[in-house]
Amino acid sequence: MLHLQHRAKASYEDGSYLLDCAVSRTVVAASNSLKTVKLYNVDDLTFLGELKGHKDPIFDVRFNSSDYNCLLTCGGEGAVVLWDVRTSKPWVLNLELGSPDLLRSGDISCDGSLLALGDGRDTCVYDIRKLDEPTLRLECHSDEINRVRFHPETPHCLTTGSEDGLMIVLNTQAGNDDDAQEWIFNVNEAVAGISYSGDKVVATTTCETVYVGSLSTGDRVVEHGRPSMWTYVIGPVGDQMLWGVNGEGYEKRCGEMLVAPLGCDTKPEEWQSIKGGHTEIVRFAAPHPTNPSILFTGAEDGFIASWGADVRKTAKTDSRIHASATLDAEHDADAVECEPFTVCDVPISVTAALPDLPPEDDAPHFTGDCVVTVSPLTQHKARKAAVKKRVSKPY
Repeated sequence: MLHLQHRAKASYEDGSYLLDCAVSRTVVAASNSLKTVKLYNVDDLTFLGELKGHKDPIFDVRFNSSDYNCLLTCGGEGAVVLWDVRTSKPWVLNLELGSPDLLRSGDISCDGSLLALGDGRDTCVYDIRKLDEPTLRLECHSDEINRVRFHPETPHCLTTGSEDGLMIVLNTQAGNDDDAQEWIFNVNEAVAGISYSGDKVVATTTCETVYVGSLSTGDRVVEHGRPSMWTYVIGPVGDQMLWGVNGEGYEKRCGEMLVAPLGCDTKPEEWQSIKGGHTEIVRFAAPHPTNPSILFTGAEDGFIASWGADVRKTAKTDSRIHASATLDAEHDADAVECEPFTVCDVPISVTAALPDLPPEDDAPHFTGDCVVTVSPLTQHKARKAAVKKRVSKPY
């Protein structure tokens, strides 16, 4: 049984909501409808900082599991960015995509060596140390690719899902389309999400259905439709599936989640209920990378929540308390001014997992107004002795 542990307000803007998130051992990165990514401490959801620069919605956020300081984001304008979350500094990848306006998903292999992108109907795989051209471009789908996901333990295993209703498991070590396609699963509906559970690959669709395939045999393990008109699929978590509650007659239960084993054929009324963290439709659920008993969720109510097996007294739900790292001037007289800086004005730091970066003068950057906001919390100790200025809310 999961219990609410922490809850944080992601934005003070009216109508803003969360889209997706990625979780590392120390940071939760959540994208939102304001076209930014906000960073939170994984232990208590303390606000750490905000990444700005994308002009269009951010469709995918992924940590590099071989170096959790590196975060990948893919924006609707076709920008692919690697961020160093320690410094909030970006490196914009100068990639020649065939359909940049159809960029919907990207991922980094578990060993940090490969970058995969869904470029319209094509799957592009890059050596992350040599990004001038893809090492592999596969034309396996007949419609736009919505999701690409590397296997969490096998770096050359990549699964793609498309609007054409196909989920394809690829071997990136192969040299052409035919050799690369290990398994093709006909999901019958547009694929929205892909994840792995042991030796199985799981697809969720835009029609609220779930398809589970075997990675060892290529056979369908289970396929089940929407269990009820008042449920919607959130996504798989390990060997379980998380469903949301919403629909006519169930308005008061909106934000509630239901947990059922993969392939469970019992009625939703019999499933375990998780509630108390959200009041609107839940958009995503992501487990902790090293502790699967901890779960993070985000919803259209603008809140991000963490859940765990322990029963504890949850902090008050006032958004200012949960976003305490904003250092609201009304509650912290020592708050420091957080001055935004443009990407072009800062040197780009190099981490072990990032490609060999070009000199600063030659580095590609966002076009237009691109600002990265560094969290007041991360600068507080270093600048407190020199600067003591009151600040307004950063929202």
